[in-house]
Amino acid sequence: MEDDMNNKFTKTGDLEDRFKWEKERTAGIKRFLNAYRNGLAKQTTYHSIKHDAKKNSILQSQIYNNLNDIEKKLIQNES
Repeated sequence: MEDDMNNKFTKTGDLEDRFKWEKERTAGIKRFLNAYRNGLAKQTTYHSIKHDAKKNSILQSQIYNNLNDIEKKLIQNES
């Protein structure tokens, strides 16, 4: 117990320094992740718009409509 008192409880300054360092490190990580999150949100929006444009293009395609009509006829004939 004397060893603990001499080595652990008297080194509160070291513990405070480690705490401050860890606090600064985690604050830096938080700033990085917030910046990364904003960029990721922009990319997600861009790809969502791109996907919707391609989806609309396919839905308006004459070939898609023809294949869809054929599929409906085949389903009706099976019934």
